Amino acid sequence: RDEHIRNISVNLLIQIRDKFPQVLWSSSCLDSLLFSVHDNARSLVVNETACAAAIRSLYQKVVREWIIISLSYAPCTSQGLLQDKLCKANTLQRSSTTNDVVSLLTEIRIGTGKNEIWSGIKTANIPAVMAAAAAASGENLKASEAYNLEVLGTGVVNAMLKCNHARQVAGIVRLENISSNDTWSSYFVRRLQQFVNTAEKGGEVDKPQFRETCSHATALLLSNLQVGQHKTDIKGFSCLLRLLCWCPAYMLTPDAMETGIYIWTWLVSAAPQLGSLVLSELVDA
Repeated sequence: RDEHIRNISVNLLIQIRDKFPQVLWSSSCLDSLLFSVHDNARSLVVNETACAAAIRSLYQKVVREWIIISLSYAPCTSQGLLQDKLCKANTLQRSSTTNDVVSLLTEIRIGTGKNEIWSGIKTANIPAVMAAAAAASGENLKASEAYNLEVLGTGVVNAMLKCNHARQVAGIVRLENISSNDTWSSYFVRRLQQFVNTAEKGGEVDKPQFRETCSHATALLLSNLQVGQHKTDIKGFSCLLRLLCWCPAYMLTPDAMETGIYIWTWLVSAAPQLGSLVLSELVDA
């Protein structure tokens, strides 16, 4: 609440951010910035309106800069994390927090057509990386064309899609064609193998179906990692994770790779503990 202490805190945060940029795309750090600070700010008493306004303004400035810089270094991972946080806020039904996150993302754009936000050698200034970032966000954009990616609209739409996939897997909407003697993991393993077989025979893979299958399979894997969830069919889930990494890379079409980048980013953003495993599978693929 003391202005001097706030300034010291901000300066320390900036020093840490500049010296160790990897904290920019740390899930726990982003959690603290988006949720913990908001919760602490709400504890201010009513007669401290001026103080609350000052803290809120400073908070928005710091977090907005944090998000923009993280997008300049790691556009794929950062967008995945932001979508995951939007899903989290929606799941917890924290409308005020969601509104804060939305306001922070307003008017933030990245792309080859607008890279003046950041200067110097940054990953986000590379067109090929930005094409991957577009795929990771859920958009479909060509690397050869100048474009601007509007982070908020894309993030909200795809965060809602991910939430819907999670609800469907949780049983709110039942998927068809799953027999009583089958398991979810084996069903999706078989479906992904069918797409690969079609591609091997020179057939045309249905892009929407492939993307939907991969999305539901990803939601299933993530639901199995939830705290308190009883782990079942470990072998099946391991095989499913491997296929989610291998199938898009094996098919190697632009559409398949777009889907691959989207679900790989989703996996490592929502479950950072899977990062090394996903990376090793992609290296093998």
